[in-house]
Amino acid sequence: MLERVFKHVIKMEGKPDIIYAHYLYNIVNATNLKEKYDIPLVGIEHWSMLNQSHLSSKTYYLGNIAYPKSDRILAVSNTLAKSIQKNFRINATVVYNMLGCEFLNHQNVNKTKESNSFKFVAIGSLLPVKGFDILVNAFNKAKLREKNCRLVIIGEGKEKNKLQQQINSLSLSNYISLVGRKTKQEIISILDGADAFVLSSHSETFSVVCIEAMALGLPVVATRCGGPEEFITNEIGQLVQSGDVDALAEGMNDMYNNYDMYNRNNIRKICIRKFAPEVIAQQLTSIFDEVVSK
Repeated sequence: MLERVFKHVIKMEGKPDIIYAHYLYNIVNATNLKEKYDIPLVGIEHWSMLNQSHLSSKTYYLGNIAYPKSDRILAVSNTLAKSIQKNFRINATVVYNMLGCEFLNHQNVNKTKESNSFKFVAIGSLLPVKGFDILVNAFNKAKLREKNCRLVIIGEGKEKNKLQQQINSLSLSNYISLVGRKTKQEIISILDGADAFVLSSHSETFSVVCIEAMALGLPVVATRCGGPEEFITNEIGQLVQSGDVDALAEGMNDMYNNYDMYNRNNIRKICIRKFAPEVIAQQLTSIFDEVVSK
C-alpha cells in the first residue's frame, strides 16, 4: 500500500529529493523505498516506547534495520537520542518538536493571579503512563482545595472512570474536572483562563503540551520524564521527580505560593525563540540539504 501511494506521488509530483519518515514503523518501511528508488532517507524519532528501560525484541529487530539504513536519524530530545545510541549504536541529531501556529499566533499573557482562585491545567490521554492518578493524589496532599485551587484535566482514555472514582473518593469533584477531549481552539480557551500548567507523566519523549502552555505564558510544573527537563528552567517553572506524590504536591504548592515570580511574557518569548516553526524548519532544511548534497 505504501508503494502504491508512493508511485502515485511520483506520478503527480515527480521523484522527491528526500524521504522524511516519522516513527520507527514508518522509517523501516521507508528504507524499502530508499533502496528501490535510490532516494536519501531522513528518519525522525519521537516514539515514547523507545524511552522504556526494556525494549521488545520486535523493536530491536526493526530498529536494527531502520536506523542503520537511514542517511540521518533525528530525535526530538537528548533523552531519546541517548536511548537510540544505547540500544542501536546510532548517533541521532536532536531537533525539537515545533510549536503549532494556533499557539504561536495567539496572545493573551497578561493574566495575573486572582486573589480568590487559582487554576492548574493538565493535558494528555487518560492512560497510566501520564500519571494522572499521581496528580490527583498530589492535589489532595497539597491541600489545594483549601486555597480554592482548581485542576482541569483535558483528555480521554481508558483510565477515565477509575480517575473519576478516585476524585470522588477524595471528595474533590468540586475542584478537579475531567473535561474530555477538546479541539485546539478549545484548549487555547481553557489555557487562557488558567494560571499554571502541570505535567505528571512517567515517560515523555518531549511533551508538546508543555510548550503549547508556555506559548500562552503559563509557568509549568513538570516531572523529570524524559523531555521537559531539557527546556523547563527556573524562569519557566519547576521540575519534580516522576511518580512521587509528595514531590509533585510540593511543586504545585510552591507554584501557587510563588506565582508572582514568573513573567508570562518572558515565558512566551523563550518558547517562541526555541520552538517557533521557522526556527525548527531552518534546522530541518539544513539537515535535508546536507543529506541530499551527499
